[in-house]
Amino acid sequence: MRLEDYRSYYWMKSDLIDFARELGLPTHGYKPELSIRIERRLRGLPDQAESTPKKSKERDSDRPLRRETPVVNYYSDAKTRAFFRAQIGPEFHFTYYLNQYRLARTGLEYGDLIDAAAAWKKVKAGRGKHRYRA
Repeated sequence: MRLEDYRSYYWMKSDLIDFARELGLPTHGYKPELSIRIERRLRGLPDQAESTPKKSKERDSDRPLRRETPVVNYYSDAKTRAFFRAQIGPEFHFTYYLNQYRLARTGLEYGDLIDAAAAWKKVKAGRGKHRYRA
């Protein structure tokens, strides 16, 4: 299958799992992770080494959050919500979009999440153009 054909179709997670299995790829993980593996294979790129970093019990929000704080052990908890509300405004709430954005990327900082949430807020308000890209 061509990459363009793959991207032009909306894939349910169960379909992604079946397609990954056909390609001989690992089938575990979130939907964005499966999609990234499949896209790499369709591009002819080598598979990324599977790494399972040990999660610390310490949440990012156990320390003071700043825009430059790396997203390592993210939780949608009260401290994280308070941080986002201080940065974006009192109407902030956790969204599916923000979670998918976070899961589809590595090396994020909390400033990246603030920018994504603010962009989504503008879209919801009808100002500006934005395509969902997780």
